[in-house]
Amino acid sequence: MKSIYHRLALRPAGVAVSLAVIVSHAIPARAGDQPLWVFNPLAWTVEAEQFQAGGPAGFAVRRDVPRCMQMTVEAEVRIERSVGPRWKVAGIAVFDDRENFWHLALVEAPDDEGAKRFIELSQMRAGQWLSHTNLHCSRRQMVRPWQPGQTYRLALSLDAKGIEGRVTDADGNVAGDVRFEFTAEAVAAGRPALRCEGFVATLDGIRVQCAEPLPDAPAEFPAYASDSFVAGVRGEATGFFRVEKQDGRWWAIDPLGRGCIVLGVDHVSYNGHWCQALNTHPYRDRNDAAYAGREPWAAETAERLKNWGFNMLGAGHGAEMVHRGLAHSQFVGVDAMAWSADDDLNITPHEGRPCSAFPNVFHPKFEDYCRYRVERRCRPWVGDPWLFGYYLDNELAWWGRGDVDTGLFDAAMAKPAGHSAKQALRDFLAERYEGEIERFRDAWGITIESFDAIVARDSLAGANAETVHTDKREFLRLIADRYFGILAREIRRADPDHLILGCRFAGGHVSDVVWETAAKHCDVVSINYYGNVDLDRMTALDHDHDAGGDPLAVPFEKFHALATGRPLLLTEWSFIGLDSGLPCTEGAGQRFHTQSERSQAAAVYAETLLRMPWMLGYNYFMWVDEPAEGITEAFPENSNYGLVNVDNQPYAKLTETFIRVHHDAERFRMEGLAGLPEPAPRRVPAWQDIVQSRLDSRKDKAADRRQLQFTSDDDGHLAANGRLTLRVRAGSPNLADEVLLDGNMLGHLHGLVHHVTSHTDRWARPERLQTVEGRVEEDWLILDMLGRSDVENLGSPMRSFTLKSRIVLPAGADWMIVEFVELTNTDDRPLDLRGVFFQPRSSLGGSGEGDRPASVGGVPRLWTSAPGDAWIDDRARLFWGAVAPRGSGVAVRFWLNPQGGQHPDI
Repeated sequence: MKSIYHRLALRPAGVAVSLAVIVSHAIPARAGDQPLWVFNPLAWTVEAEQFQAGGPAGFAVRRDVPRCMQMTVEAEVRIERSVGPRWKVAGIAVFDDRENFWHLALVEAPDDEGAKRFIELSQMRAGQWLSHTNLHCSRRQMVRPWQPGQTYRLALSLDAKGIEGRVTDADGNVAGDVRFEFTAEAVAAGRPALRCEGFVATLDGIRVQCAEPLPDAPAEFPAYASDSFVAGVRGEATGFFRVEKQDGRWWAIDPLGRGCIVLGVDHVSYNGHWCQALNTHPYRDRNDAAYAGREPWAAETAERLKNWGFNMLGAGHGAEMVHRGLAHSQFVGVDAMAWSADDDLNITPHEGRPCSAFPNVFHPKFEDYCRYRVERRCRPWVGDPWLFGYYLDNELAWWGRGDVDTGLFDAAMAKPAGHSAKQALRDFLAERYEGEIERFRDAWGITIESFDAIVARDSLAGANAETVHTDKREFLRLIADRYFGILAREIRRADPDHLILGCRFAGGHVSDVVWETAAKHCDVVSINYYGNVDLDRMTALDHDHDAGGDPLAVPFEKFHALATGRPLLLTEWSFIGLDSGLPCTEGAGQRFHTQSERSQAAAVYAETLLRMPWMLGYNYFMWVDEPAEGITEAFPENSNYGLVNVDNQPYAKLTETFIRVHHDAERFRMEGLAGLPEPAPRRVPAWQDIVQSRLDSRKDKAADRRQLQFTSDDDGHLAANGRLTLRVRAGSPNLADEVLLDGNMLGHLHGLVHHVTSHTDRWARPERLQTVEGRVEEDWLILDMLGRSDVENLGSPMRSFTLKSRIVLPAGADWMIVEFVELTNTDDRPLDLRGVFFQPRSSLGGSGEGDRPASVGGVPRLWTSAPGDAWIDDRARLFWGAVAPRGSGVAVRFWLNPQGGQHPDI
């Protein structure tokens, strides 16, 4: 929408001007089912003709009145209280768009500026606040500051020559009177509007008179033109992007009817990331020093991206980047922060980080809010051929705080009795069992007196686990259908020409029913997925390469099937280099030691993605690195994701990689997965090879078999080889309560069993050592140890099992071998096994305080040529760690959580 400035001098002499007068007194909020005003329904409440605003309400704009060049807007405004420490306003407005408007308002300064109260008539023009200072002020009378709790009459009048505002108190006394003449460019047309920011206020008695209406100028967008297309793939030219399946492959079809491959980048913006610790945007600060403004930065950035073979702006780009030869995408955004302002607005609240929020789709205002967001976010792009489509949201907590199938049901149950989601849950179960509580009780194996009694409980479970799980899963389907269905309907009503791109699932960590429902309502299903690359074999995998993950195509083929055959778009993936100078301790993605390794991994991963026939392409995460100090306390990411660093210098090896990959993107698509090179053979050295290498290094040191000891007493067992000593106590949950080297404490060792019950991960420790047997063979002391975990309660999520392990101590060595031998399910229920852990916890020198992992900075997911790790204590000059043969299915990584807790994972 273009702003209309003062145009009196532009009219040809002698041309008659038609005058249409629109008069509306005591304006209601609706006419039948149609709202007359566009406003945030979470912040504005309308009863009869009275508007009540709370907190960050923003604008309420009259929908049914055309843009006019003559207007009078009146309202009675009463401010109840302030909300928050920042600038606060409440009043009336002539609103053209969010970057072009006048307001007449009661204003309160921030607390740190004295909370001064005053009245103002001010203009925002072309995004510049206080832009009225270049106009002649022909009248200004400010008599007294306004007072909370009192009612003031505000009147704002726009005419061909200027604009004026008048404020009177309840007795008719003038509190403020000001007029500006249009002696320079100004916002000279708009719609009637109300405004409130930072106040709880009431606006009543609203009256509007409008004249000289203007037709809305059709939006003007540059014609689509791009040399990023696949010449051999053609479809119907509709003037907009769409998707089509041809010869077994999904393609994006561009506005000119040509097949194209999505090659995008996320977060291309002048500002970069906010840094809470520095209270600024570090990347923006450097750009301010290096460029004359946003225009030259954006022009240079667009050319860089196109030269590197990218053709699209992914999520989070700045407005300055649009229409510079790159397609773009936009967020609708249910705005999880707004839906966390009140407990009834969410099923799980926003915690300042992705993957935490889920809106309450059963709230009575959810549908109105979706319509409001679509009006605000989609209307400006109607007709834009460069727009690829709309993302609904990013990384919502589809699993609540637990299981992917049942987590949101459980989260709704944890809400208070009057919560609308909890009441919807009760109604869902009552309808599912046709109002027959006996049927429900029998099906679930639960004791409950009525469906109404459900809302009095904090959780809901039953003895019949399969039925319980099925019903909870179907409630999730209802949630998904409301979320996707309402948003998709509103978007297609407002803008039927553009694609709906899903909501960027986090790592595929969502229920099958959510995938199915997303595919039912969306044109494309989007996912953020940070896989791995094994550089030894030059192959892309889903999980850690050390643990022998599946080929990357395996999970994506599954996602495609779950999405009932709809095309997929990977909307986040990245790799990190530790030579960037950033900590790289927070955030998703595999870490590599160097930019060279990082670039090799990106090449393998990108090629694999482009060969998948169900994938439209990808958006790489992201344009610029995160701040070294982290983003915020709640979201402390500090990693090297960028194509450029904070000084705007490209990572040359990575950008050269993308040039090569994008040059061959069409070939990769056409060849498909069959064209992937065969992975290099996996090297699988035996344990004996490691042992032999250590023995070979000790050839001149004959082992003294007499050092091997295994004794038992009332305190348990003692095993020793001359240097290492293990103390093992009967009934202990540890394989070794103490591990000592030459009398110095290293720590202790225990095992864990990773299994899944009710779709939730569990890590269970054997509760006690049942048996310990020791024997000497050659120069080896061998300990066979059987740990047992017994679970008597059938309702427990844990399982009963025995875990048999073996420890081998070579005579005189400062190392030992730990082996997993056997796991036995002793429960009468299945054991869904995912892995077995050994954990050497550190107490180097007698204390674990200050002990740190040997891996670089303790970073997660580090690809390394040595599959091992160790705890290091610089004061005690000791280390205590583990090494595993590559390709053995054993992965080793030690790390500390933010609270300093040890996680020595083997």
